[in-house]
Amino acid sequence: MKKGNLVVSLNGETKKLVAGDHLLIEKGMLHRWSNESETETAQMTVTFEPALNTEVFLEQFYGLSNEGKTKPDGTPSFLQIMAMANEYEIYIAGPPLPVQKFLSAVLGGFARLIGYKKYYPAYSER
Repeated sequence: MKKGNLVVSLNGETKKLVAGDHLLIEKGMLHRWSNESETETAQMTVTFEPALNTEVFLEQFYGLSNEGKTKPDGTPSFLQIMAMANEYEIYIAGPPLPVQKFLSAVLGGFARLIGYKKYYPAYSER
């Protein structure tokens, strides 16, 4: 953390990070972070190894959030996630990966038919 505070849910355990803290999240660990302050900006440095297409996914995710195209908690709708899952290799902990890939292919295809996209040019450049 560079500045501010974050709350990180990591495999069901909650951790609070403050400026100067470091946290390693291993591949496949269920995680979610949020700024616990409504008035103070949190700044952090995140490194992904290997990065793959994580940068574009995050640009898309936060682009949707910044434009209010998400649920009140800032996460995209289920169908939006299905439209993006296989493109950015984002999956949840729990269900077997082959099942998730199959469901996201089927439901993602449906989502794209009704207007959801896996990539929005306004949020990033490839």
